[in-house]
Amino acid sequence: MRGRAKLLIITLILGFGLGMITTSIINLLYPTVKYKQYTEEEIKEMAKELGMVEIKDVKTLYKNQNDSEKDEKESKNLNKNKATDEKAKEEENKQYIVFRIEKGEVSEGIIERLYSNNIIKDKEEFNRLVIEKNAEKRFIYGVYKLKKNMDCEEVLDILCGF
Repeated sequence: MRGRAKLLIITLILGFGLGMITTSIINLLYPTVKYKQYTEEEIKEMAKELGMVEIKDVKTLYKNQNDSEKDEKESKNLNKNKATDEKAKEEENKQYIVFRIEKGEVSEGIIERLYSNNIIKDKEEFNRLVIEKNAEKRFIYGVYKLKKNMDCEEVLDILCGF
């Protein structure tokens, strides 16, 4: 009886092994994976949904911010003398806050810091707006010059490049 039991076990193991090998060969010859060819526009759209932006969008955003800051400074310098200009700069620095978003920073931390720096008045309202616009992962890291008590929509547009 012992010899028959060993033979039965060996036969079962060989049967399972041959079955696995046969199945693997069939899967290699006839894979069930379906490939889809995406257009460049579809890839870009999916990337935007994941919060990715193109380099040119970021450069445009920074260029526009720098241009508006330069225009603002030039117009102030033309209209005021040195004494009033110094007072205006002091007032401007009191109104504006330099706000930095670090690469990989999550939206909850950004919202908390916006609120604690008095840039937004209501963090629940801002959070609802972020969710509504699906902007949780769309914040663009960098340095921003923001006013105190800004409109939530305006802040979100600046920080996400909408």
